[in-house]
Amino acid sequence: MTDVSITAAGAHPTATATDRIPSMQAGSSGYITPSQIAAYMETAGVVIGVGSGTSLTLGGAALGSNALAATGSIGIATGTSAPDVILSRGAAAATLQLGAPNAAAPVAQTLQVQSVVTGTADTAGVNWTFAGSKGTGTGAGGQIIFRTAPAAGTASTPNALATGLTITAPAVNMQPSVVVGNQAVATTATDGFLYIPGGAGAPVGTPTAFTGRYPLYWDTTDKKLYVYDGAWLGSTVPGVWS
Repeated sequence: MTDVSITAAGAHPTATATDRIPSMQAGSSGYITPSQIAAYMETAGVVIGVGSGTSLTLGGAALGSNALAATGSIGIATGTSAPDVILSRGAAAATLQLGAPNAAAPVAQTLQVQSVVTGTADTAGVNWTFAGSKGTGTGAGGQIIFRTAPAAGTASTPNALATGLTITAPAVNMQPSVVVGNQAVATTATDGFLYIPGGAGAPVGTPTAFTGRYPLYWDTTDKKLYVYDGAWLGSTVPGVWS
């Protein structure tokens, strides 16, 4: 296929399924229709590359300076159905929202990575890495912060977010810290805790090893906290682990 250069050209007419566009296939004198382009995009996918200084208006989105700028939301659909995966601007600057703008009946969202296709036996999945912002020199990196919105009194405005988990940016040659919550917990609190696994009886399995890290377990029968360090060590007496 020959190269195509697209530049700003004022208003663009609306194309219909019967309009004809000269074929972009080298040496061809035939025509293609918008409906044929749509069918191809649905089955094969299309990648649009834009050079410096090039601009394009496509369905309300402005493509220029190697970037895509859209007003409103960007939707992804299957075939000719209405979009059911939507990216939009959140309620604040520099905020990407998964889902349409806020609504009276929000739709639950799922963010996932590519998996192994059905029919491919005994094949491992891949890692999903979340990377915080990197600093330079003595500048610490950015933290990774997870927040949820606690319930409040009767109101019609969104509740404020509260930090539930923070992965800190460490000092030089140190490991990140994982910090639970955002303040001291009251003695009467019913939420805000770090939960560890437990079961009825002493643990006997050998945990998967991660160098320099140690699993915890609570024995609900003997009311005993265990930590694994080459073997399960438990204590009900302060300062004594055996």
